[in-house]
Amino acid sequence: YVGHSQGTTIGFITFSTISKIAERIKIFFALAPVFSTKYLKSPLIRMTYKWKSIVMSRLDVYFSHNPAGTSVQNMLHWSQLLNSTHLKAYDWGSPDLNLVHYNQTTSPLYNMTNMNVATAIWNGKSDLLADPEDVNILHSEITNHIYYKTISYY
Repeated sequence: YVGHSQGTTIGFITFSTISKIAERIKIFFALAPVFSTKYLKSPLIRMTYKWKSIVMSRLDVYFSHNPAGTSVQNMLHWSQLLNSTHLKAYDWGSPDLNLVHYNQTTSPLYNMTNMNVATAIWNGKSDLLADPEDVNILHSEITNHIYYKTISYY
C-alpha cells in the first residue's frame, strides 16, 4: 500500500483496526505521513481549524480550488485533532452519539502498536503539514518499521 499525506492516515487507521486487511499488505509505503498535528506549521491550515469563523455556506467555493476535495466532517475531524499527538476517531459531539458509534462515550484512540504491517516512511524536513516532529511521534509508535528517511531538501 502506498499512501501520501491523508492517504497514510487512512492506512494507519485501517491497518491498526482491521486485521483482515492488514494481513493482505506486505509493505506500507508512507509518504509525508500525517498522524498528529501538534507541530503543524502551515498558517493556512491552522486558520481552517478555526471552523466557527468560516462561512460554512461558502465551503464549496473554498474547496473548488482544491483538486482533492474534502467534506465538512473531515475538516471537523482534523480540527478536533489540532495540537494532539494522537490520532483518534471522530468525536460526534455528545457522549450519547459516541456511544451509538463506538460503544463508548468518548471517541477512541487509534493504537498504532496494533499495526503489524511492515512500514517504510519518507518525510520532508521542511514539510508544513507532515511536520518532522509529528512524524517522529508516529515513528516511535510503529512496531514494525523497516525504513525511515527524512529528506533534508524537502
